[in-house]
Amino acid sequence: MKKILAAATVLLVAAFASAKGSFSANDLRPSDKITESFVVNGFTVGAILEKEVRVMKIDVGTKTAPDGTVFTQYLDMRGGPIAQGRTISFSANAGDRVIIYGHSSSRKDARQILVRNVEKETVGTIGVNNQEAAISIGEVRIPANGTYNICSAGAGVYIYAVIVK
Repeated sequence: MKKILAAATVLLVAAFASAKGSFSANDLRPSDKITESFVVNGFTVGAILEKEVRVMKIDVGTKTAPDGTVFTQYLDMRGGPIAQGRTISFSANAGDRVIIYGHSSSRKDARQILVRNVEKETVGTIGVNNQEAAISIGEVRIPANGTYNICSAGAGVYIYAVIVK
């Protein structure tokens, strides 16, 4: 009986384990059009035929974030979220910190990146600079164990990296 309870406890803890890790566009293969969802390090990038995402090389070779992180490419989310696409999904626990490196796809307008739960309720918002400004780094604290996704509030954004700590 004790062995069964111990095994059940391990399974329960594993069910609520977070993705704690990172996703970086630097680790992806450049592609002009990604039309199917894919998983990298426990993060699911959502894409479908009608609403693709793209992995793009940076025109000037590299961009350096304010904290010194160097990027050679980014994930172009190509607009706001849809039912199965234009999101990055991950599991997280209450209290985890989600750190996002991003930019607006606009040369002049800043934009918003949302962190949402599975009910599509926004649990945090990060403002991202336009392309002419520095890469933005924002952080959201996760309120409860569960699955979350990152998406644009409506218009195009670039995601360089996501870290769950």
